[in-house]
Amino acid sequence: PLKLDFRHLYMMRDTGSYLTRGGGEIYSPSNENVEHSLNIDLRYQPSEDFTLKALADFRNQRSNRLGSVGGRSAILSSRINESGGLKLGFVRKRDIGDNGKLDLDIAYVRRFGPHLSKERKEYWEVDASLKFNF
Repeated sequence: PLKLDFRHLYMMRDTGSYLTRGGGEIYSPSNENVEHSLNIDLRYQPSEDFTLKALADFRNQRSNRLGSVGGRSAILSSRINESGGLKLGFVRKRDIGDNGKLDLDIAYVRRFGPHLSKERKEYWEVDASLKFNF
């Protein structure tokens, strides 16, 4: 069985204030933040106790400072951050006799973004557990 999850998120937030003009109130935004996120999760299970996985994510964030130039609304400054990554690995679950179980989850991770330390850009994730019931 093959499972594919695809998710896109769009979020827009703005801040501003209401100004009184001509006897009424007008909303005047001063900032806007726009974010697009894309997540893909692919899992292939060739056997009951073994799963291959590939996960990818990408995020684009844009922050704009808004104002007025020559009486018209305009973007005065903009800051863009992009981040994301890729994770490739496998999950293995195995029964050991009637009373034991081995769970193994190993993945290689590669990330990018403006605020990542060297250690968080490329690493291995290993999660293993061995259980015996007496």
